[in-house]
Amino acid sequence: MERIKVAFIGAGSAVWSSRIVIDLLINKDLQNRVDIWLMDISDWRLDLIYGFAKRYVDELKVNAKIFKTKDRVEAIKDADFVINSAMAGGHSYYERMREISEKYGYYRGINSVEWNYVSDYHTIWGYYQFKLMLDIAKDVEAYAPNAWLINVANPVFELTTLVTRELRKVKFIGLCHGHLGFVKAVEVLGMRLAKEKLGRDITALCAMHDPE
Repeated sequence: MERIKVAFIGAGSAVWSSRIVIDLLINKDLQNRVDIWLMDISDWRLDLIYGFAKRYVDELKVNAKIFKTKDRVEAIKDADFVINSAMAGGHSYYERMREISEKYGYYRGINSVEWNYVSDYHTIWGYYQFKLMLDIAKDVEAYAPNAWLINVANPVFELTTLVTRELRKVKFIGLCHGHLGFVKAVEVLGMRLAKEKLGRDITALCAMHDPE
């Protein structure tokens, strides 16, 4: 049976990578033929998620294979799926940008850039995040041209727009879990939402680009 290669870029984002690794390993169609490549620039973060994934494979007694690397190209080369959750500079750099901004009156990131009216994003941090995303997409285009690149890193909409406009040959999906909050709001209001409509809404809220 042909094996499937799934590469995680920024695998040290353990909240994301650990949950997706679990999903892959409990899937009966994947658990015995998936090769999971974990890539991060942080040794201790990479070792943490690698140890978790290896232990999970051992406990499930499945034929999945786990690899770790700090080389992004090695992880991406010939992959079937590339999942990006990397954050340029990490959270310490992000919080430093917030600290400096707030010192000069830009509270929680509100400034002159339109998408910065969300409290989680910063202009300076955004530049490096955009550059990183574009570099990852270029690696996918060069070393895994048939792969789907799935981005879960913020800002999802802006990164999706950037890649799909600049690199039209890359198959790209931008996924944001935040929109699912509307389901809870519906429940609190005592409203009913048809399952088929829910499925359509979720699909519409996931940005996808397939050049074919």
